[in-house]
Amino acid sequence: MRSGAGALGGAMPILGVAKVCLFAACSASPPANVSLPVDVVGAGGAATASGPVNVTVAGAPWTTGTVQVGTATRRGSAVGPAGAASSTALPGGRLNLVTPIFISTNIGALAEISAFGRVELALQQPAPQCEVAVSQASYQNGETLVLTRARFANPGTAPRSARVRLELVFPVPGLTVPALDASVALPAGFDIDLGPVTAFAFGSEHPRGRYELRCRVEDPASGEAFAAQSAAFTLPFSGPAPFCDVEASQPVYVEGERLVATRIRFANPQNETAYLHMRYELGLPDGTVSPVIDSDVAMPPGYDQDFGPATAWIVSPSIPRGDYELRCGLSDSYGTPVASDAAPFSVQ
Repeated sequence: MRSGAGALGGAMPILGVAKVCLFAACSASPPANVSLPVDVVGAGGAATASGPVNVTVAGAPWTTGTVQVGTATRRGSAVGPAGAASSTALPGGRLNLVTPIFISTNIGALAEISAFGRVELALQQPAPQCEVAVSQASYQNGETLVLTRARFANPGTAPRSARVRLELVFPVPGLTVPALDASVALPAGFDIDLGPVTAFAFGSEHPRGRYELRCRVEDPASGEAFAAQSAAFTLPFSGPAPFCDVEASQPVYVEGERLVATRIRFANPQNETAYLHMRYELGLPDGTVSPVIDSDVAMPPGYDQDFGPATAWIVSPSIPRGDYELRCGLSDSYGTPVASDAAPFSVQ
């Protein structure tokens, strides 16, 4: 087992839940940061971690200085899981070592510090995995969605309890179709790819926009993700896309004149319903925005609505002078712009 940065005399967490506690008093003026390679070797062999071990310092009684530190080697007896006299921990279990630790340093005039400590080592298993992929980046009406990969795996050497999920997210706010959602025990070495799977053929009844196939493997108790991945693809509009259009009655306004938005038009020339986010707002001289319309809408085929002319306000002394802008926009459920327009004007 090898560590990263640590310090003498304080609790040093290893792998998050493990720790090294050195109970000897610190000599001279120990430093704030110490790089401490640690080798832990049991009587029956080496106790190793699944990856690099990070050692950090908690509550160190010093604040300044640096030092080069040598190595710390386990010497003494080992106590394993459930009190077994062994240096080998079960997968995902704990190995408690009670041992003297010798650390070479150049602190003050001392070449070596001896400390009696306790090492609590948590062996970590590789996390479960999932992968997804689809056959195309974009589909047209009549083409078939194929899940080329829907893989779930447990590369560890011990079973893992997990909640596995596979779902398709449509370009409609809140519309997610689950294909798999189950709490299972993944055996050690489990690795299965459900793909290729033929899902369905796209038609005019399917909403246009961006879709996502998502997989997720999570802790069934905490909901924390072990792994998650997504594969995005689009079903583009088959003809002219939905659009918006705004116009102001004049380019410059002065005191006493009436600001009129002569056009605030939203249209869907498609033969399919467009599920989009509609936005109409006024951009102010200080860079802020005053929203007027900001909502998710279902624009039916042939939808064409002009909310203008609409009077905003009459220019008065209290109205800030500067550059303004009428703005409209349409975006999909992921925030990707579909259409936008702007009508700049100034108030003098």
